Amino acid sequence: MGVAHSEHTTYAGCWDGTVRQFDYENTRMTSPIVTTQVRDTSSLITHIQFADTNLMIFTTIDGLIYYYDPRLRRIVDKHDCSSKLFAMDSLPQILTVGLADNQVQLYDLRKRESPWQCRTSGLKYQMTSIRQFPSEAGYAVSGIDGRVCIDYNDLLEEAQLLKYAFKCHREKDKESHTDTVYPVTNLRFHKQYNSLFTTGGDGHICVWDWVRRRRMRQFPKIAENLAISHFDISYDGSLMAVGLSDDAYLRLSDTDAPFIPKSGKVFFKRIEAMECKPKESNSQVAS
Repeated sequence: MGVAHSEHTTYAGCWDGTVRQFDYENTRMTSPIVTTQVRDTSSLITHIQFADTNLMIFTTIDGLIYYYDPRLRRIVDKHDCSSKLFAMDSLPQILTVGLADNQVQLYDLRKRESPWQCRTSGLKYQMTSIRQFPSEAGYAVSGIDGRVCIDYNDLLEEAQLLKYAFKCHREKDKESHTDTVYPVTNLRFHKQYNSLFTTGGDGHICVWDWVRRRRMRQFPKIAENLAISHFDISYDGSLMAVGLSDDAYLRLSDTDAPFIPKSGKVFFKRIEAMECKPKESNSQVAS
């Protein structure tokens, strides 16, 4: 399930293919305001987000992009990517989606009938998350192989030379000298300091000065043997929310073996400037 917040309310995109509004007064979900239909069946909603106060975007695993106007309370546009859709992020002018076969599509939301750009992600394996720079000049995309790629929207050679990828969320075995590779599960940019937060199946939260290509901090694991499945930063950048779940079933050699998952957990932590602020401002470099 995905969640989108506006100034006055919250919407949830659900796996039954519906979008519902949260009724804070009665602490319950409303009846569906939208139901997706693909070949006469509902399609689970994977991502939902506000591009601005008057446009909410949600996507389905089938590759459908829906544009919803909360003022009119109806879908105002729809686009079919003709491919499975694994990741999505939107800002007021640009929508970026990650598709199967490691394809990335960028949409100008002022002319959203077709992609503005189509390109490969720079990753070898399936992507897990995509996040645009706060400046809208480019994006970061992560994969299941513990890797993040930084890319720029500008196709000029000068901008493309800044593109790079780095490894993360890996644990080295000192005896065998091999790495255990974990998926990168979430990407978030800190809006105030422009640092990049990554989370992984290893249970760690890492903070990166992505412009200078160095890791600033790795937080200790919150809980052993639990992966970070969900992560977000508050609008003012002062608080992080971390959702933990047991993903050990993904590594079972015998899929028929019984599996009893550990209980999921949610934690909140205050973010201090010294934990994520680069030594010098990089806002001009990033834009």
